[in-house]
Amino acid sequence: MGFDRDALAAYCEKFGMRLEKCLYGHGEQQSEVASVISGAMDFFPTIPITVQEFHALPSEQKVECMFKFRQYLSEEGEGQAKSAISEICEALLEMAPRFKNEGFHEEAEWRVIAQNPPQTVQFRVGPSYVIPHISLDILKGNLHALQKVIVGPNPNQSRAVKAIELMVKASGYRPDIVTASNIPFNNW
Repeated sequence: MGFDRDALAAYCEKFGMRLEKCLYGHGEQQSEVASVISGAMDFFPTIPITVQEFHALPSEQKVECMFKFRQYLSEEGEGQAKSAISEICEALLEMAPRFKNEGFHEEAEWRVIAQNPPQTVQFRVGPSYVIPHISLDILKGNLHALQKVIVGPNPNQSRAVKAIELMVKASGYRPDIVTASNIPFNNW
């Protein structure tokens, strides 16, 4: 399905959701994660000497330095450390819905991301597990938001297209927004 991006963005903003593009490349995903961790590490307690000074220490002094730092993290630096780790976890949870396997990059998917939505979480059966989801009334009073419906590969492609055309017409749309996928159907 193809939607008008501006209409979706306005809907998301109105209801406190985010419209974000999925990241498919492993490199760009790693870069996002590294950026989050790097930013939060600026707030994580540090050893009171430089890395170069630490590496110049004899082994016994390195161990003593690490022991003192560990003790610091479990006492007076604990709150600061926990806060930095919490910030990392929150940011990773926010970005996780945007990550997809690069095998799906042709989808060029955007996702509506809702944290603590007011809607009831529903469940549907997937191919091998139950999928939680929420229903959004994006099209209610916003018919222009739906721009295109592509009917995927099907053994009865023309019948499937006609059925979808009837469905969109009954919902107030022009049937010419429906097209058939160019991908051939394979039943193997």
